[in-house]
Amino acid sequence: MSILANKFVETREAVIVTMAKTDSFYPLHKNIKHIKLDLLKNSNNIFQSAMNNLYRIKAFVKMFKIENPDVIISFMTIIPCKIATMGLKF
Repeated sequence: MSILANKFVETREAVIVTMAKTDSFYPLHKNIKHIKLDLLKNSNNIFQSAMNNLYRIKAFVKMFKIENPDVIISFMTIIPCKIATMGLKF
């Protein structure tokens, strides 16, 4: 992910969005915007798991509307990301 973003930023704006609240382990170019959503929560049961996923989807929708990306490359489970982009125009 960092390698792609470091290359993209040479010719366009690049944003990395992570579900963790920690800084990137790998070096990022100074012009890369890193959004840390802090969405990693443990689930003790199926209800908590569903609620955590709904919260993640809501956060992704909000972030996608703010950032208005041309391209989204997901390295996570694709379903929450795909659901979050439904109905949004890119």
